[in-house]
Amino acid sequence: MITPFRKAMLEVEDRNPHNETEENNVLLQLKRIFGALMELEKQYFNPKKFCIAFKDIDGSPIDPMVQRDVDEFFNMFIDRIENLIKGTKEEKVMKNLFYGVFANEFICKGCPHYSEREEQFMAIPLQVKNKKSILEGLETFVEGEMLEGDNAYYCEKCELKRDTLKRCSIKRLPNVLFLELKRFEFNFDNMQKYKINDYCSFPTDLDMKPYSQEYISR
Repeated sequence: MITPFRKAMLEVEDRNPHNETEENNVLLQLKRIFGALMELEKQYFNPKKFCIAFKDIDGSPIDPMVQRDVDEFFNMFIDRIENLIKGTKEEKVMKNLFYGVFANEFICKGCPHYSEREEQFMAIPLQVKNKKSILEGLETFVEGEMLEGDNAYYCEKCELKRDTLKRCSIKRLPNVLFLELKRFEFNFDNMQKYKINDYCSFPTDLDMKPYSQEYISR
């Protein structure tokens, strides 16, 4: 069975708007990877040519010997592919696969007013520091925070500052969900990033319903 993403990449027209050479054509090299994985008996494919075509932010080829942050690469990869297939029917496939919708809610405690802003997302960032499992990280993500005192929320309908619950929940899940474990923090004392090595377990089956807007708003 061909996954929807792989199928979309194999079928999309390579318009090559920048007249790139074969070795610099990212979409062509991606097609070759997927095609080889389908047709060849080998269970692997050397992605060297793709790494050469897929330039870094500064325009240099990706160095496979240098460790990179997977979330940073994923966002850069999706952004690059979306630009290449913009205006095609495959663009919709990408959005259906990888994009979900957050509901950013402001619930006033001193009045019945409520406001909501939708936000598109590809990954859910989860705290892992002092968390035993990703379930605890998901609970923290949706629990929200109270805006009160000097930090109270200005209600435009009341034209007053009100104590308000600010929270984020999942309005619509993507078909493919990415969870970003936040394993790096910035130390302002020495101005350096450090890695959080706390053990964080995860279940083999994950029920996302408790973190949905519909469930939380009951």
